[in-house]
Amino acid sequence: MALFDGEVPHDWLFARASAVVCHGGGGTVHAALTAGCPVVVSPVKPDDSSQAYWGSVVEKRGVGKLSQPAASHKSGKSLAKDIR
Repeated sequence: MALFDGEVPHDWLFARASAVVCHGGGGTVHAALTAGCPVVVSPVKPDDSSQAYWGSVVEKRGVGKLSQPAASHKSGKSLAKDIR
């Protein structure tokens, strides 16, 4: 687990990760997949079609999961289940 405050290069970070949990922005999803990481998309803006779209793409392709919107995770249990 890591928490960064500020910018961190995706290519550097994701190359060291086992999985990536993100909001579902196209750039973040692309960088994670390029690094070979499975992706869990938990949209911050569930009404934003691009975040939900990329989550559905990773799920359909079998390289990740579309999780519930970030604000819906009341504890880490549901998110942990999606990561597994």
